[in-house]
Amino acid sequence: MSKKTVSQPPFNPKEMVQSLLAPFHAEQEWFEEQYRRAAPPDDIWLRDWKTVGFFVPRQTGRTRALAQIFNLVGEALYIVPNLRIKKMLIQNCANENPDFIGYPRAELESVRVCTPYEVKRSILHRKKGLPDPIPPAKLIIVDDASYFFCNMKYTQFYEWLAQRGGRDQVILRVN
Repeated sequence: MSKKTVSQPPFNPKEMVQSLLAPFHAEQEWFEEQYRRAAPPDDIWLRDWKTVGFFVPRQTGRTRALAQIFNLVGEALYIVPNLRIKKMLIQNCANENPDFIGYPRAELESVRVCTPYEVKRSILHRKKGLPDPIPPAKLIIVDDASYFFCNMKYTQFYEWLAQRGGRDQVILRVN
Protein backbone atom coordinates (compact mmCIF):
# COMPACT_ATOMS: atom_id res chain seq x y z
CA MET A 1 0.00 0.00 0.00
CA SER A 2 1.19 3.37 -0.79
CA LYS A 3 0.96 6.24 1.60
CA LYS A 4 -0.97 9.26 0.43
CA THR A 5 0.55 12.60 1.28
CA VAL A 6 -1.67 15.53 2.02
CA SER A 7 -0.32 18.85 0.92
CA GLN A 8 -0.36 21.50 3.60
CA PRO A 9 -1.10 25.07 2.68
CA PRO A 10 1.83 27.39 3.18
CA PHE A 11 2.22 28.85 6.66
CA ASN A 12 0.61 32.29 6.91
CA PRO A 13 1.28 34.04 10.23
CA LYS A 14 -1.38 36.69 9.56
CA GLU A 15 -4.11 34.08 9.24
CA MET A 16 -2.87 32.31 12.34
CA VAL A 17 -3.04 35.51 14.40
CA GLN A 18 -6.49 36.31 13.03
CA SER A 19 -7.75 32.82 13.90
CA LEU A 20 -6.34 33.15 17.43
CA LEU A 21 -7.94 36.57 17.92
CA ALA A 22 -11.31 35.70 16.37
CA PRO A 23 -12.97 34.90 19.71
CA PHE A 24 -11.82 38.23 21.10
CA HIS A 25 -13.18 40.18 18.13
CA ALA A 26 -16.51 38.44 18.56
CA GLU A 27 -16.61 39.71 22.15
CA GLN A 28 -15.39 43.23 21.34
CA GLU A 29 -18.79 44.82 21.86
CA TRP A 30 -19.03 43.15 25.26
CA PHE A 31 -15.60 44.55 26.23
CA GLU A 32 -16.56 48.03 25.06
CA GLU A 33 -19.73 47.92 27.13
CA GLN A 34 -17.75 46.84 30.19
CA TYR A 35 -15.34 49.73 29.65
CA ARG A 36 -18.24 52.19 29.39
CA ARG A 37 -19.64 50.87 32.66
CA ALA A 38 -16.25 51.04 34.41
CA ALA A 39 -15.37 54.56 33.22
CA PRO A 40 -16.24 57.14 35.87
CA PRO A 41 -18.78 59.88 35.15
CA ASP A 42 -17.43 63.24 34.00
CA ASP A 43 -17.81 64.96 37.37
CA ILE A 44 -15.74 62.27 39.13
CA TRP A 45 -13.22 62.32 36.29
CA LEU A 46 -12.79 66.08 36.71
CA ARG A 47 -12.51 65.84 40.50
CA ASP A 48 -10.02 62.95 40.55
CA TRP A 49 -7.88 63.44 37.44
CA LYS A 50 -8.28 67.01 36.21
CA THR A 51 -7.97 68.99 39.45
CA VAL A 52 -4.67 70.41 40.63
CA GLY A 53 -4.58 71.86 44.12
CA PHE A 54 -1.82 73.50 46.11
CA PHE A 55 -1.28 75.73 49.10
CA VAL A 56 0.23 79.19 48.78
CA PRO A 57 0.66 81.23 51.99
CA ARG A 58 -1.00 84.59 52.48
CA GLN A 59 0.64 87.83 51.37
CA THR A 60 2.83 86.17 48.73
CA GLY A 61 1.21 87.55 45.56
CA ARG A 62 -1.06 84.56 44.98
CA THR A 63 -3.94 86.52 43.44
CA ARG A 64 -1.62 88.49 41.18
CA ALA A 65 0.13 85.32 39.97
CA LEU A 66 -3.22 83.61 39.33
CA ALA A 67 -4.39 86.68 37.42
CA GLN A 68 -1.31 86.41 35.18
CA ILE A 69 -2.07 82.72 34.54
CA PHE A 70 -5.65 83.74 33.81
CA ASN A 71 -4.34 86.30 31.33
CA LEU A 72 -2.26 83.70 29.47
CA VAL A 73 -5.12 81.26 28.90
CA GLY A 74 -7.77 82.24 26.38
CA GLU A 75 -10.80 80.42 27.76
CA ALA A 76 -10.48 80.77 31.52
CA LEU A 77 -12.80 81.33 34.44
CA TYR A 78 -11.43 82.94 37.58
CA ILE A 79 -13.48 82.38 40.74
CA VAL A 80 -12.48 84.88 43.42
CA PRO A 81 -13.58 84.77 47.08
CA ASN A 82 -15.54 88.03 47.15
CA LEU A 83 -16.78 91.03 45.25
CA ARG A 84 -14.00 93.27 46.61
CA ILE A 85 -11.29 91.20 44.88
CA LYS A 86 -13.36 91.03 41.69
CA LYS A 87 -13.67 94.83 41.66
CA MET A 88 -9.94 95.17 42.30
CA LEU A 89 -9.16 92.95 39.30
CA ILE A 90 -11.56 94.91 37.12
CA GLN A 91 -10.11 98.22 38.33
CA ASN A 92 -6.59 97.08 37.49
CA CYS A 93 -7.85 96.16 34.05
CA ALA A 94 -9.51 99.56 33.67
CA ASN A 95 -6.23 101.25 34.59
CA GLU A 96 -4.77 99.45 31.56
CA ASN A 97 -1.98 97.77 33.40
CA PRO A 98 -0.77 95.60 30.47
CA ASP A 99 0.90 92.90 32.53
CA PHE A 100 -2.15 92.20 34.69
CA ILE A 101 -5.27 91.21 32.75
CA GLY A 102 -5.89 91.56 29.04
CA TYR A 103 -9.64 90.98 28.98
CA PRO A 104 -11.99 93.86 28.16
CA ARG A 105 -13.67 95.42 31.19
CA ALA A 106 -17.19 94.44 30.06
CA GLU A 107 -16.22 90.76 29.74
CA LEU A 108 -14.63 90.78 33.18
CA GLU A 109 -17.68 92.37 34.76
CA SER A 110 -20.02 89.89 33.15
CA VAL A 111 -18.53 86.43 33.16
CA ARG A 112 -14.81 85.69 33.25
CA VAL A 113 -14.22 86.71 36.86
CA CYS A 114 -16.95 85.61 39.24
CA THR A 115 -17.70 85.09 42.91
CA PRO A 116 -19.12 82.00 44.65
CA TYR A 117 -22.52 83.69 44.64
CA GLU A 118 -22.45 83.99 40.83
CA VAL A 119 -21.44 80.33 40.50
CA LYS A 120 -24.39 79.32 42.70
CA ARG A 121 -26.69 81.49 40.60
CA SER A 122 -25.39 79.81 37.46
CA ILE A 123 -26.07 76.37 38.96
CA LEU A 124 -29.64 77.43 39.79
CA HIS A 125 -30.14 78.79 36.26
CA ARG A 126 -29.05 75.45 34.82
CA LYS A 127 -31.38 73.51 37.17
CA LYS A 128 -34.32 75.69 36.13
CA GLY A 129 -33.52 75.30 32.43
CA LEU A 130 -32.50 78.93 31.97
CA PRO A 131 -29.42 79.93 29.96
CA ASP A 132 -26.17 79.73 31.88
CA PRO A 133 -24.78 83.26 32.46
CA ILE A 134 -21.21 81.90 32.75
CA PRO A 135 -19.79 80.45 29.52
CA PRO A 136 -17.74 77.22 29.49
CA ALA A 137 -13.99 77.50 30.04
CA LYS A 138 -10.94 75.28 29.54
CA LEU A 139 -9.24 76.43 32.76
CA ILE A 140 -11.10 77.11 35.99
CA ILE A 141 -9.06 78.89 38.65
CA VAL A 142 -10.49 78.80 42.17
CA ASP A 143 -8.71 81.34 44.36
CA ASP A 144 -9.02 80.66 48.10
CA ALA A 145 -10.59 77.27 47.44
CA SER A 146 -11.09 76.48 51.13
CA TYR A 147 -13.46 79.46 51.42
CA PHE A 148 -15.18 78.60 48.14
CA PHE A 149 -15.84 74.98 49.13
CA CYS A 150 -17.12 76.00 52.57
CA ASN A 151 -19.93 77.74 50.71
CA MET A 152 -20.48 75.12 48.01
CA LYS A 153 -20.59 71.34 47.92
CA TYR A 154 -17.82 69.61 45.98
CA THR A 155 -20.26 67.36 44.16
CA GLN A 156 -22.52 70.24 43.14
CA PHE A 157 -19.58 72.22 41.73
CA TYR A 158 -18.07 69.32 39.79
CA GLU A 159 -21.46 68.25 38.39
CA TRP A 160 -21.97 71.81 37.17
CA LEU A 161 -18.55 71.79 35.49
CA ALA A 162 -19.18 68.39 33.89
CA GLN A 163 -22.50 69.59 32.43
CA ARG A 164 -20.85 72.70 31.04
CA GLY A 165 -17.68 71.36 29.45
CA GLY A 166 -17.25 67.62 29.95
CA ARG A 167 -13.78 66.19 30.56
CA ASP A 168 -11.95 68.83 28.57
CA GLN A 169 -11.31 71.17 31.52
CA VAL A 170 -8.61 71.69 34.12
CA ILE A 171 -9.41 72.96 37.59
CA LEU A 172 -6.75 74.83 39.54
CA ARG A 173 -7.57 74.98 43.27
CA VAL A 174 -5.37 77.30 45.29
CA ASN A 175 -5.61 77.79 49.06
